[in-house]
Amino acid sequence: MEAICPVLARRQKRLMPVFDINGRRILFIHIPKNAGTSVSEYLGRHAPKRFDMPMQVYGRRLRPRHLHGAALEQIFFAGMFDYAFMVVRNPLSRILSEYSYQRKQVGFHWQNFVGFDRWLDYSLQRRARNAWFRENHFRPQTEFECFGCETFRIEDGLDRIIPRLREATGARLDGGFKHDNVSAKSQVAPSERSLARIVETYRGDFARYGYDLPGGAG
Repeated sequence: MEAICPVLARRQKRLMPVFDINGRRILFIHIPKNAGTSVSEYLGRHAPKRFDMPMQVYGRRLRPRHLHGAALEQIFFAGMFDYAFMVVRNPLSRILSEYSYQRKQVGFHWQNFVGFDRWLDYSLQRRARNAWFRENHFRPQTEFECFGCETFRIEDGLDRIIPRLREATGARLDGGFKHDNVSAKSQVAPSERSLARIVETYRGDFARYGYDLPGGAG
């Protein structure tokens, strides 16, 4: 099991990624680039937001909201939550969204000059050496699962989450989701080699969540 450092474990107990709604503890497992900001904003309208403070841990910048399953299971324990859920996405769309997100940041960014294929090579090489690379933005989605969480596919619509939250909390929970940090539809055409690398890295995500492999990849 991948260990989480003791410093983060101690701090995390004061920054619990939990929403207390109507006396029920709700854990939203925030997978980067999967509409997490929209879901967190919705939950924050009905309960205090307690997990959005970046931390420096051994020189590494981390957000508690981006912790994966193994890390969460070292901090919390089964039975703490009345309901846990997460949102998943087609792995190819998730990677393209990450690329668009990095390119649109203010300032000089090398991602704007090297092209998608070289950016992907670099990013996956870094991820292979350090699974925490870029705050878990490249970690497979299957590794975020924990505590028997329910899984929703972003392609099926976020509004499917609301009835389950109402059922879990017994609260009315008015309103819907705002769509923050939405990237424009990608115009990138990954090479066959890049598609193969994405499939190789995220094959488990494609299989577990029912996504078709991109054309030309096997």
